[in-house]
Amino acid sequence: CARNLPVSSPNCFCPVVNAPVSGGDQAYCSGDPVPPLTATVNAGETVDWYSSASGGTLLLSGAGSYPPAGPGTYYAEARNTVTGCTSSSRTAIALSRDDRPTATIGPDQVVFAGTAAAFTATATGANAYQWQRSTDGGATFTDLANGSEYSGVQTLGLTINQVPLSKNGYQYRLLAIKLPSSCPPTASEPATLRVRVRSVLINRNVRFSVDRP
Repeated sequence: CARNLPVSSPNCFCPVVNAPVSGGDQAYCSGDPVPPLTATVNAGETVDWYSSASGGTLLLSGAGSYPPAGPGTYYAEARNTVTGCTSSSRTAIALSRDDRPTATIGPDQVVFAGTAAAFTATATGANAYQWQRSTDGGATFTDLANGSEYSGVQTLGLTINQVPLSKNGYQYRLLAIKLPSSCPPTASEPATLRVRVRSVLINRNVRFSVDRP
């Protein structure tokens, strides 16, 4: 019996063309501009971009960078601009998209001075959290740390211990963080802490404590 096996013979007239050097895999956050992919080649060469490691669709010809439409893996092939000879392999460069985390905080809190206050929040797409405080009406926020004043500063629930009257009007918010991710932390809308004092009414020799939240 006989079997014919087609074999593509090498082009002995082509010099060796090295595969492009990747500019690095890229990632971007949803809603942000899609970054270009880049590859470098030797002098006298250019880059052709393909949809697969072999064969496939030619996406862009003769460019050191490629603007992809969305996430995926793209392949760069080197081509000699004089002879037209190409590299024997293509360089894979990946582009990924990260979902932006979200955070939502509960309502404003009203407490009496000297008692504890608690804020809660919900988050999506996050695996780390950081509570912040503003003392200037929301113009600036600073990170909180666990201690005698606060607990749960890196969870979804913040507790403010023995709230003094001086904290009246302070604002609090939660940063939702995804690690690792190309997305920056997302801040919730702030909630305000209202601190009230207990009033005391004196009627002759009897004192009545009146709570006015």
